[in-house]
Amino acid sequence: MDLIEIFYDPRDGSTAWSDNPALCMLDYLNNDIYGCKIPLENIDLDSFKTEANYCDELVTVKDTAGRDRSQKRYTCNGVINTDDNCLNNMNKILTSMRGMLVFTSGKYKLKIDKLESATFEFTESNIL
Repeated sequence: MDLIEIFYDPRDGSTAWSDNPALCMLDYLNNDIYGCKIPLENIDLDSFKTEANYCDELVTVKDTAGRDRSQKRYTCNGVINTDDNCLNNMNKILTSMRGMLVFTSGKYKLKIDKLESATFEFTESNIL
């Protein structure tokens, strides 16, 4: 019998199957049967919404014949061992999206390594 996992999507409150790694990570953190049993109130849902949207963005890639095609930026289609510890399984899921989990202000926050605008400018006045 195949197990089909249903994930909560905080972007719209729906529940459905998903290969979105941000939603897979959220489910694993929160799940009290096979996951880490972390309550949703201890998770920064806004960060998961933002990163789920980033994972779902379509990017253009070349197929094996050299033709352009569109696909989601990141997907998660692997298997984890529920007998393994939470940290090892979280790291496996995070690798599917170049992600990291940060604990800040009492909440777990998802952050994906991506190109972003600089928030600090180096000038002669602030470099020693």
